[in-house]
Amino acid sequence: MNKVTLENGTTVVILKLTVKQIDSWLENLAEEAASPRKQAVVDSLLFEDIDLLTVSKMVAMPEDDLRELTPDDVNTIIEGCKTANKHFFKMREKMIQFGAKALENQQEHN
Repeated sequence: MNKVTLENGTTVVILKLTVKQIDSWLENLAEEAASPRKQAVVDSLLFEDIDLLTVSKMVAMPEDDLRELTPDDVNTIIEGCKTANKHFFKMREKMIQFGAKALENQQEHN
């Protein structure tokens, strides 16, 4: 179990995702793409790597509580998530690369 300490001294426990939890995240990703939440747009502008709903699955803290933190504290948590869930982030990076390649191929054929 990993932990990070925020600027105010609060300790946040970082959880390791299971394969089943990652499967569930992938299923929800398609739904999210079809109907994005306002918060997901804000998250993507503030944080490069991940949205807070996904972060909330990796920490012992609800999404609403994460939204009460400063961006610096959220970044501290995200870095802890990257350390504890490196396989998830590697998979996510591959998905981004595949998507970019598919888009590039599509543009070449238009």
